[in-house]
Amino acid sequence: GVMDGTFITNILAGASVSVTDSISSNPSQLWNLTINNFSDDFVISSAGLMLNDAILNNSGILSLIGDISITGNGTINNTGTLFKGGSTNYVSFDSAITFNNATTGSLDVSIGELNFNSISSSFEGNINVGPGGTLSGTSIISFAGATVTNNGVINVTDFRFEGSTLQSLNGSGT
Repeated sequence: GVMDGTFITNILAGASVSVTDSISSNPSQLWNLTINNFSDDFVISSAGLMLNDAILNNSGILSLIGDISITGNGTINNTGTLFKGGSTNYVSFDSAITFNNATTGSLDVSIGELNFNSISSSFEGNINVGPGGTLSGTSIISFAGATVTNNGVINVTDFRFEGSTLQSLNGSGT
């Protein structure tokens, strides 16, 4: 489906939202709008999500389930939890997407692969890669948060610890 317009949509705490599509070649599309997620149950499981001049602000839990390609020129600001789980599938962020993981944000790759493909990004919150998870990509990941816990695989071109305070790398992953 398509949402288009210069408006703001607030997904309130306690709400449940699922973005899906039944046609694998047509991504769900958000144009020229802002979505503020405060819910602990916002699930994207469509084949794709196109953010065109759109902003997705996540302060709750945003779950990426299935094979998803996130494209367009939009921005995802995470102050909650971005969760990749549910299957061993692949989620990729296109090069024109901006992803900001704020100090209070958490990136959790429980299972499957989360790929940052040459995107503009900042990582100030914690990163957790579970035993079945892979964090990959060609982006420079400039990590300024406190903790990276890796019990899976981190396979990125350039992972930099750039915090101004003590940072730690924990786990038994590769």
